[in-house]
Amino acid sequence: MSLRCATAAAVGLSIISLCVIVRGAEYFDITQTVFDGDTDHKICYHYHGKLGQRIMIASDKELGFKVYAKYGSSKTISEMQICYTNTNITITPDSIAKNNLTNIKWLDRELKTDINGFTFTLNGQTIHINVEGKGRSLKMRVVRIAESDLSYLNFYFDLLNGKESVDEKIGGLLGLVSEHKFKFYPPVQMKTQRAAVQIDNVVVKAEFKRKRDYMCWFIDVLDFINEP
Repeated sequence: MSLRCATAAAVGLSIISLCVIVRGAEYFDITQTVFDGDTDHKICYHYHGKLGQRIMIASDKELGFKVYAKYGSSKTISEMQICYTNTNITITPDSIAKNNLTNIKWLDRELKTDINGFTFTLNGQTIHINVEGKGRSLKMRVVRIAESDLSYLNFYFDLLNGKESVDEKIGGLLGLVSEHKFKFYPPVQMKTQRAAVQIDNVVVKAEFKRKRDYMCWFIDVLDFINEP
């Protein structure tokens, strides 16, 4: 299982979007864009976990908004949970439930719910979530993708307060990463992928290589945060 991609931009680190794909071993494969003071750079890392384990991907301390993902069996994400005040949305590749009561099938196609600043809209295979309150706003999407042998979820954090950035009020895994400062040292030879990244005051090994349709700095997550 892996979180496939995320994009971002801000001082230190900021996340615009986080994508999740359920495939491979029990780890999240995350891509985030960080700003080193001059330029945006995408970093990639694996975040390992155990079957049945649930981790908090992100939270907003002011909005009271939290996003969880659970490692499932058969190399899938068994569920995602999106929590806001008294509302709990549980999402799987098969169905969506609100407060463990309302069970919605993805095939229902159209649904919209507004709850005190929390807007949940199901449109086909995409869920749009907007959260507003205390002068803050957050936009997020969850996308269901069905393949011949596998259905999985991608999710994206699009905008925080109308900006493509994350601030100090974001917690969870994304908040842990955003606490660090990055500086990038590209490969000294054009044909090599070997590079280096300075994380806070420590320089670590990295690989600068193509990942699907973009270039990314692959680093070891254990160089700067602990896995669960």
